[in-house]
Amino acid sequence: MSNNVFESIRSKDVAIDFTYKLQKQAVNFYENTCRQIDDTRLRGLLASVLEAKRTRLTTIEALVDRVSGWSLNDKDLVGEYGLFVKMLGEEIGKLLALKDSPATQDYLETARAFESQTIEIINRLAPLFSETERQDFAAIGIDAQQHLQKLSEQ
Repeated sequence: MSNNVFESIRSKDVAIDFTYKLQKQAVNFYENTCRQIDDTRLRGLLASVLEAKRTRLTTIEALVDRVSGWSLNDKDLVGEYGLFVKMLGEEIGKLLALKDSPATQDYLETARAFESQTIEIINRLAPLFSETERQDFAAIGIDAQQHLQKLSEQ
């Protein structure tokens, strides 16, 4: 992901919204992958990552409430902010795009790339938060590191 994207994110609200959309995209990817993949061992691994992503969405929602007092939703946002968040979502979508009939290795490579990108995003955006908020935010990156390690063992 380009440095311009990170330089454009200067508020906690945008960082949280972006991270929430990132995790939602991950949930969708892992749900679809679990439905499509035949390898039961890999499906089990991806299902455990999926559950962790779902749990992390709850953490992000709580962080939003604590940081900004507003709640997240999936509605389209309007104006420049809405266009910016949409562009970020498209970046995430490109990262998770797969061929029509992906092989097991393609699923693994996509998942690894996504988790690596998540780590970079969290590390870049964490300084926007206070020390207390940063711990919750950084936990997303810690989860991604653990997922990446599990995926790399395959």
